[in-house]
Parts: sequence; C-alpha cells; structure tokens
Amino acid sequence: ENLALATKARAYEENAGQLQAKVLQLQSIVTKLGIMAGVEQSLPDASIGGTGGLSRAETTPPSVDIASTLRSLDTTVGTLSDKSTRLEAYFKDQRELLASTPSVWPVRGYLSAGFGNRPDPFTGQRDFHPGLDISVPIGTKVLAPADGVVVSSGQQRGYGNALVIDHGFGVVTRYGHLDGFNVRPGQRVKRGDVIAFSGNTGRSTAPHVHYEVWVNNQARNPIEYIIDEYRSFG
Repeated sequence: ENLALATKARAYEENAGQLQAKVLQLQSIVTKLGIMAGVEQSLPDASIGGTGGLSRAETTPPSVDIASTLRSLDTTVGTLSDKSTRLEAYFKDQRELLASTPSVWPVRGYLSAGFGNRPDPFTGQRDFHPGLDISVPIGTKVLAPADGVVVSSGQQRGYGNALVIDHGFGVVTRYGHLDGFNVRPGQRVKRGDVIAFSGNTGRSTAPHVHYEVWVNNQARNPIEYIIDEYRSFG
C-alpha cells in the first residue's frame, strides 16, 4: 500500500509540475501578446550570465510540494485570466475598427474627380472638392465600404439624393447624386451590402457617385482608406 501511495504521489507531483510548466509557458505567450498590443510594458526580467550548481554528491531527485504548486498555479491563472480579458477587449476593438474602416470602393468606375482643390464644373472658379466622383451608369449598385449605421437618406441640396452612414470611431461617409436607396435611416449595414443606386440627381453634370469620408468632422481623402488604389476600372 505504501508503495502504491508513493507511486501515486510521484504521479501527482509529475502532473502538477507539467501543468505548472504549461501555464508558465502560456503566461509568457500572453505577456508577449500584451506587449504587442500595448497593454503590457515589458517582458519579465531574465537573469543572464553566471554559472554554478551543486556537487554530484548533493544532487538528489527534485521533490514537488503539491499544495504549494497548486497555490502558485491558482495565483498565476488569476493573473493570466486578467491579462487575457484585457487582450480580448483590445483585439475586439481592433476587429471592430477594421470592420468600420471604409477600405473598399463603393462603386467600380472611372474616377472623374479627385479630392481637393479643383475648378468648379459649373462656374469654372477654384473650389474645394470634399470627396471623389466616380462615373458609372445610372442604376449601378452602391456598396457599403464598411460596417455602420445609416444616419440619413434623402434630398440634400446640391448632393441630390444623398445617403450618410456612421461607421463609429468618428468615421462618417456620404454618397451623393443617387438615383435611389436600398436602406433606411437606423438600419445597420455590413461591408459589401447594397445601400443605394447611382444616379444624376442634384448638382451633377452626368451620372456618377459622389463619395466622401469624414473623420472627426474633418473631410479626408477617401483614397487614404481604400486598399485597392486603382484610379479607374475597365
């Protein structure tokens, strides 16, 4: 019986030691991920240099205090759980940010006007163009370039039929000169959803989609956010 108990005790010790080694390895990985995400400051200090050890006569098989090991594991797992929760929140925010970034073209067509200063097409006077003009036939599907919520859809002066989407994180997009809408205010949309159809309404010289990106109430060049930067599409 003593032999059987001793055998079980050694097995428990080995299992506890292996579990502790795995938890410490996982802790190291989580710490490194935390540094990459900016929620950790630095890796644990590691001593370098120096050598030493016991004599052969003093060397005996290591013994593990199971109770002490389990207490240590409990503390380590608690810390690991806290770090994992913070990392999960960080990467969740990153996923939402990426999904909310207008990174694709709302329509594929000819880029007839870029962002910035240009002569006004009606007066010829120098004017600022707060978005892109993409020439496409009337009725072309306009796609949501990112996840968001439709803020408004309807007549907006020179924009004609216009649509506004709030993507969160201070990012808002606007689409002008539309022929019709496929969504309504308050509706949540995903990247790639059909939100409207191109047209020639409002202050427009020919069928196209006017596309704007606003970040924290500042007009930005949509090209900065579009992954595929080709200016025209055959």
